[in-house]
Amino acid sequence: MIELHAAHGYLINEFLSPLSNKRDDNYGGSRDRRFRFLEELLQEIIQVWKKPLFVRVSATEYSSEGNSVDDYVYYSKKMKELGVHLIDCSSGSVIKTPIPDYPGYQVPLAEHGMDTQ
Repeated sequence: MIELHAAHGYLINEFLSPLSNKRDDNYGGSRDRRFRFLEELLQEIIQVWKKPLFVRVSATEYSSEGNSVDDYVYYSKKMKELGVHLIDCSSGSVIKTPIPDYPGYQVPLAEHGMDTQ
C-alpha cells in the first residue's frame, strides 16, 4: 500500500487549507479548487498503482477559518470516487493552534463520516 500524506501542514495540506491557500487561480478559492491539486495527484497515482491507496488528512484544523470535519467528509467522498481505499484521520493545522487532546480524541473525527459510506 501507499499512504499519501495530506495532513499536518505538508504540501498537499497547504493546498487543501483555506488558512494557507490564498491562490486566485484554478488551485485556490473554493473547496473544489483547493482539492484540485490532490485530485490530480490521485488521478496520476491511480494510473500506475493498482494496490491499496491510503490518504492521511487533518480532519479538522481547529480554526473557524480552516477546514472542518464536514469539509473532509466531502473530500473523502471525492477521494473514494477516485479509487482511494482508506482515509487515515488525524488532525492539526497549517497554523499553530491549541488542540484539545485526550485519549482517543481523534476517534470521533474518523467516525463522523461513517454514516455516509
